[in-house]
This record gives sequence, structure tokens and C-alpha cells, in this order.
Amino acid sequence: MTIKDSLGLEVNSVLWRLNVLLQNGYSVNLRNGMVYYSESKTLEEGEPSEVVSLIHTFKKELDIFLYPDGLINQQKPVPIVPTGEDYPDQIRIHEEETEKFLKFVSELPKVRFYHKIFSFYLRLR
Repeated sequence: MTIKDSLGLEVNSVLWRLNVLLQNGYSVNLRNGMVYYSESKTLEEGEPSEVVSLIHTFKKELDIFLYPDGLINQQKPVPIVPTGEDYPDQIRIHEEETEKFLKFVSELPKVRFYHKIFSFYLRLR
């Protein structure tokens, strides 16, 4: 899917999301940068896909996965809830939910240059 950016150009929405997240306190988890997942229990069944693992500078609770279809999902497990309902603290944003994504990004803690330098120590808290 493509969306129009601020200049009116058509851009890939997944790459746009990745770029926005990287500018707002996220970085690619180099130890777990590309995660392979599949719909089935084993990798042999089904076609595996790539998932980008993103970690936040400040809080482990904000660590997310970015899927190839644009879905953003929280890395920490959440309790199972009845069908159709979302867990209140769960981060789950589908590709077509652009407004929800922009609201999520605007509520992220602001990252300054010195935060990036000491990000390892900040994540320990």
C-alpha cells in the first residue's frame, strides 16, 4: 500500500512507518534485526516472512515488531481477550490505521542527542 507524504508523493507505507519510527526513538535490534515467522508452528510449513524488530531508547514496553504488511505489534506477550476486543495497553496498529499510528508516534517520549548516547543505561531502568 502507498500513501502520500508531506510533499504529495506516493511512498510505500511500510518504509514510511519504519523511517518515522527510526526518527522518533526506535532503532533496529541488531541482535534480533530480522525475525522469521510463519503462520504455522514450524518453518518448514508455509512461507516464512521477515519481521523487523525495533527497540525503543527508553522503555522495553515500547519494543515492537514491524511486519511486511505494515502491521505494528508489541513484542511483549499480552493476555488473551475475547474476539474483537483489544487489550488496553497493547500496541497493535494495522497498515490502514494511519491516524492511530501518528497518534502513537506523537505520544512517544522525546529523544534528545544525549539520550541516544546513554540509551543502554536508560533501558536498564
